[in-house]
Amino acid sequence: MTPRAALVTLLLAAWSAPSVAQALHPGSGAQSVEVGAGSNASGSQSTALGNGAQATGSHSTATGQGSHATGSNSTATGQDANASGTSSTATGQGSQATGSNSTATGQDANASGESSTATGQGSQATGDNSTATGQGATASGESSTATGQGSQATGSNSTATGQDANASGESSTATGQGSQATGSNSTATGQGATASGESSTATGQGSQATGDNSTATGQDANASGESSTAMGQGSQATGSNSTATGQDAIASGESSTATGQDSQATGDNSTATGQDANASGESSTATGQGSQATGSNSTATGQDATASGESSTATGQGSQATGSNSTATGQDATASGESSTATGQGSQATGSNSTATGEDANASGESSTATGQGAQATGDNSTAAGQNAAASGESSTATGQGSQAAGSNSTANGAGAAATGHQSTALGAGAQAAGSQGVASGWNANASGTQGVAIGGNASAQGNQSIALGANASATGDHSIALGAGSQATGSNSVALGQGSIADRDNSVSVGSDGGERNVTNVANGWHDTDAVNFRQLREVARYAYSGIAAATALAMIPDVDAGKTFSIGVGTGGYLGYQAVAVGASARLGQNLKVRVGAGISAASTTWGAGASYSW
Repeated sequence: MTPRAALVTLLLAAWSAPSVAQALHPGSGAQSVEVGAGSNASGSQSTALGNGAQATGSHSTATGQGSHATGSNSTATGQDANASGTSSTATGQGSQATGSNSTATGQDANASGESSTATGQGSQATGDNSTATGQGATASGESSTATGQGSQATGSNSTATGQDANASGESSTATGQGSQATGSNSTATGQGATASGESSTATGQGSQATGDNSTATGQDANASGESSTAMGQGSQATGSNSTATGQDAIASGESSTATGQDSQATGDNSTATGQDANASGESSTATGQGSQATGSNSTATGQDATASGESSTATGQGSQATGSNSTATGQDATASGESSTATGQGSQATGSNSTATGEDANASGESSTATGQGAQATGDNSTAAGQNAAASGESSTATGQGSQAAGSNSTANGAGAAATGHQSTALGAGAQAAGSQGVASGWNANASGTQGVAIGGNASAQGNQSIALGANASATGDHSIALGAGSQATGSNSVALGQGSIADRDNSVSVGSDGGERNVTNVANGWHDTDAVNFRQLREVARYAYSGIAAATALAMIPDVDAGKTFSIGVGTGGYLGYQAVAVGASARLGQNLKVRVGAGISAASTTWGAGASYSW
């Protein structure tokens, strides 16, 4: 008996009944051993143990009823086990190790691939260098590994780990119960995870990475877009090159990014950052809890900020930029007009091309500008600058705290200044220009008349087309003029010239007042009938008048012809207020009833003459 047969006999003696040991006999192969009815050890140095066992390969061992070890250096252990591959091992009832260097362990295990390993009931390792471990596990891909009940690694270089895990893609990895890695170079990790896209990665229970080069991380995360990334429970990255990060975040736009719980980036190239942030516009950006960027190229930054206009920007909690190309900056700022800008808490720019700057500033007029806390520019093309300044008139301007420009084309400049008339101007603190085309300049100046002009502190032009110039000057009459501090022109068409002058009669000119008279100096000689005369002209008139009186006095001094005489000649002299004259005269009786008289008076200024006749009866 050979040493191999002796060793087998000792083993059987210790393990089997004496009747079995007595059935031992050499096989047909060199140095082979057969034990059991119908056993066959035809291979050199082979061993067949069991009824119908077949060890036909060289150095093969078949142990068990109906076992077959046909490959060289093969081992088949178990009922109907089959090891046909070179250096293969089949262990378990019905196990099959048909590939060279393969190992099948477990009932009905099958290792058909070269250097494959199947471990577990019904496991299948059919790919070269494959490994299947677990009941019903299948590793059919080259160099694949399936671990777990019902797991499947069908792609080359694939790995499936976990109950019912499936790695069908080339170089794919599926880890977790029911996980699916069907794309090439894909990785699925977690219960029910699915990575079907090429080079995709799904990590987490129920996660899905279906897009090529996609990554889904988190329970029920979904990355279906090409090169997309979904991170967080229920996150979804469906757009190509999109990224969704956070619980239930959604990035559906191409190249979009959603970061934060329930954030949504649905527009192409959009970015949503923060809880409930929404960027639906193309190339839009929403940053902050509840922020909304729905317009294309829009930006919303801050809690509940909204940028719905095209190319709009909203920055600050509750800010809103709804107009196209609009900008809202500050808490609750609103820019609804096209190309409008609102800056400051509660500011509002509702007119197109309008600008509101400052807390609660309001620019509602088209192309209007409001600057300062509470400033209001409601008229088209209007400007309000200063705290609570108001420009309601079209093309109006109000500058200064509490200033008001209500008239169209009006201007109010100064604290409390008001220009309410059409094309009116109020300049100075408290100045008031209520009349159309009126001008009030100075502290508390008032131009209430149409086209009135009041210049100076407390100056007042209440009459239509009146002018008051000077501190406390007043022109209340229509077309009146008051020039000088405290001057008053109350009459229509009146003029008061100088400080304190009063012109209270219509069509009058006053250079003073009762008790405050003035000289008018350097007056030229009057020429026309309506010209004023100067003192020089008055003195010339007086010289002629005084000389004439002196000459008349001299004529009166010539004695008359005596009674009973016919003719007389006489001379006389006279004077008046320093002026002297001489006179020559003659008188004659031309009858009993008729008398005549002639004479001439001569003074330095003039010569006078006279003649007369009388008839008596």
